[in-house]
Amino acid sequence: MLENAKGAKGATILVTTRLQEVASIMGTRPAYSLTALSEDDSRSLFKHHAFGLNREEREQLVAIGKEIVRKCVGSPLAIKTLGSCLRDVSEVKQWHNIKESEIWNIWEASSDENSIMRALKLSYFNLELSFRRCFSFCAIFPKDFEIDKEELIHLWMANGFIKREGNVEVEDVGNKGWKRLYDRSFFQEAKANRIGMIKTLKMHDLFHDLAQSIMGEECVIYGERKLTRLPNRVHYLRLL
Repeated sequence: MLENAKGAKGATILVTTRLQEVASIMGTRPAYSLTALSEDDSRSLFKHHAFGLNREEREQLVAIGKEIVRKCVGSPLAIKTLGSCLRDVSEVKQWHNIKESEIWNIWEASSDENSIMRALKLSYFNLELSFRRCFSFCAIFPKDFEIDKEELIHLWMANGFIKREGNVEVEDVGNKGWKRLYDRSFFQEAKANRIGMIKTLKMHDLFHDLAQSIMGEECVIYGERKLTRLPNRVHYLRLL
């Protein structure tokens, strides 16, 4: 939705939302609904993330990839995430397992958003076990929160999610963790400092929803919702 800003001739304000009621409240112009990517654009986006510039496009993987893309119902986020997830996977069996996973059948196929969440959950289960916990712990941050990378690594260390691996220091293991999650699109909008070092990260709302669904009552942000008492299963509490 575009709206002229008062006092600034020619300026506009762009509001984006996934909720129709928000569009109705905010808009003085008709809302513009984004459509799903076309089949060709979906395949092109998947190819970019799954194969890159130099990787061989094996016929079997390309065929399976087309089926995976179809299940993503034109969602750029789902396509990008699964493509990134399969970028370093060369075994046909692993690609086939993604395509045939029972997770695709958990929710009704008629719901596009549920199809997206299925794709994100598949990417989550394709992570190493230690990185799964590192990701789901990020439910402790509010939505759209700028996560300080160093603070995040220290929190992972304090909770025992990452440990020293042989001669590799634990901080380096943490750097490997956030980079792995970022490369697979679990983190977005990384911001660097003046010398080009990544300083902060953000999570897409749907990834945050996924993290919350995994953590359940183990993770509570006090201030986002009023609580008369804490759930019995709370392990992590953040006060706003």
